[in-house]
Amino acid sequence: MWVADMDFQTPPAVTQALTERAKHGIFGYTFTDNALQDTITNWLSYKHDWDVKSSSIVYSPGVIVTLHMAMQTFTEVGDKVLIQTPPVYPPFYDIIKNMIAN
Repeated sequence: MWVADMDFQTPPAVTQALTERAKHGIFGYTFTDNALQDTITNWLSYKHDWDVKSSSIVYSPGVIVTLHMAMQTFTEVGDKVLIQTPPVYPPFYDIIKNMIAN
């Protein structure tokens, strides 16, 4: 499965949790605390035997934002970028074009 595979029904528990949260009516900003980073690092250690510092875990609201952040962090003007094709998610190309334009 990949980030956009939606060929299955959402589990009822997820639908119920989202419905309950939406009833609150105030969405504001996303807040994360150390528990999120700790949970992720514990899972990575348990599942993959990876030793990742909690401070290395960065929250991102989506795949495109994350890819853009990675491009800004790990590339410089003139660097080559490899995209697996086909198929490819069209915004991947846009990220590269926008990075060149900026």
